[in-house]
Amino acid sequence: MAPSTGDADILAVLDGRGDVLDSLREEPKDKRALEADLDVSRSTVDRALRELETAGLVDRDGGRYLPTATGRLLVREYRRFESTAAAVARLEPFLKWVPEGELDLDPRWLTDVELRTPREGDPYAMINRHVEAIAECDRFDGMLPLVGLHAHETTYERVVEDGATVDVVLSRTALETMRTEPYRPKARELLAHDRYDVAVTDEPVPYFLGVFDGEHVQVGVDEDGEPRALAEADSARVVEWAEGKLRDVRAAATPVTADEFASPD
Repeated sequence: MAPSTGDADILAVLDGRGDVLDSLREEPKDKRALEADLDVSRSTVDRALRELETAGLVDRDGGRYLPTATGRLLVREYRRFESTAAAVARLEPFLKWVPEGELDLDPRWLTDVELRTPREGDPYAMINRHVEAIAECDRFDGMLPLVGLHAHETTYERVVEDGATVDVVLSRTALETMRTEPYRPKARELLAHDRYDVAVTDEPVPYFLGVFDGEHVQVGVDEDGEPRALAEADSARVVEWAEGKLRDVRAAATPVTADEFASPD
């Protein structure tokens, strides 16, 4: 049966009676089973079923009720929308700093993300967490719009002293920073190691992206060099997305050599 109500009415029914549809998606049920499953009164079940039938979302089969094909599809998509809306709302302190159209990632993949933002007494919480992650990993792959001295020094320690592997793509701005003091000496020594690879891109680097040991992802956003938020996730889908993004950026970047960091005469 096709829905006989308008779009707004359908959304209202899904919002108010979606739990009934969810229950019926599991298996057809009669009113008594619905009462027990949802722990509601018979009058509540009666009203819900009338609304769902009127909207064309539920049919009767004898004494049992089951979703129509439309009802099954709409409640599934409505739950997906709810999940997306909840993720986007929670990530608003992060997403508002991402340039429009640059984060081609399904927000639902970030449902369990850990989010860090500046807080009173610790405005650099995101930077500290980023440095901590570098210090803990054996392999780091990333793209960086900016570089910080603390992270640079920690990377040096991990590669030169501890045998870690680092492969990064820098923005032109970040590369120019690496050529200045006090970055230059450690950068030159790092580039002498086969475990440290750097490339530069002239394309905009809209956010920091890092993959740690192929298992953990950080995405960081800033405003005019000031850190604003850091999102961390370890789901397989986010790792796969991040690794693909880094492969694409690396393929279009230009390798940087140690000669470019030679001391000026």
